[in-house]
Amino acid sequence: MIRVVIFRDYRELSRACAQVLIRLIRREPCTVLGLPTGSTPLGLYRELVNAHVRGEVDFSSTTAFNIDEYLDLRIGHPASFAAYMMKHLWQHINLHPERRHIPSSMPVDPVEECVRYETAIRDAGGLDFTVLGMGVNGHIGFNEPGTPWDTPTHVTTLTKATLARHPYWKARATIRPVQAITMGIGTIRSSRRVLLMVSRSEKAPMLERALTGPPTVDCPASSLQGHPHLLVMSDRHAASRLVKSLEDDSQHRHRILLTSSIEGIFSE
Repeated sequence: MIRVVIFRDYRELSRACAQVLIRLIRREPCTVLGLPTGSTPLGLYRELVNAHVRGEVDFSSTTAFNIDEYLDLRIGHPASFAAYMMKHLWQHINLHPERRHIPSSMPVDPVEECVRYETAIRDAGGLDFTVLGMGVNGHIGFNEPGTPWDTPTHVTTLTKATLARHPYWKARATIRPVQAITMGIGTIRSSRRVLLMVSRSEKAPMLERALTGPPTVDCPASSLQGHPHLLVMSDRHAASRLVKSLEDDSQHRHRILLTSSIEGIFSE
């Protein structure tokens, strides 16, 4: 059964997602995380930093793999995901540099970099807990609609629509990157547990489709339906159509558990 936890607003959602990670790391200090970028996890990272400053969580034994990175951006480029992670999380917590991983934005051979990254994840014991955002078209990581579900870490061509949503590239339409390296859907689905974090009303149609519609490559997030340990955390705006769908179709209610509490999510 898919557990969906709904919160009043983005602030409550971010705090609750942070509590899930904090409790996990306290219980399993050597956890291997998969971490996203974008606008959705900003509140989560802010809450994690604040909790670390208060002494509530220790990242020193944790390992983290970022889900994706642009290709052909110089090291330190302000729009790179490495710069994003340094700004919003890495420089503020005690996650050792050798334990934080992200694909190179300037590899000699991008295909070999994908193999190296996939191997590094495997050598770390695999992903224990992966946090995902979701695009308005249902993409997870940079896996756009049409991506096969067994795909490992790979080079992907970026869509104009996805890039246009990034504030930096939106203002620089003529110099946008063309490709990125991303964990594949196969890599993501191999994670032992997955947290899908969704916010804003514009995501409501796709969240409903991802969880209640037939699984299809046209909606990458729907690939998570069959994951044995999927937790969806959403604000009420993004979950509005899902709630209505569950009210109208009892069949969905047998597969999806709606709740407003994170208590007990690790008791299974």
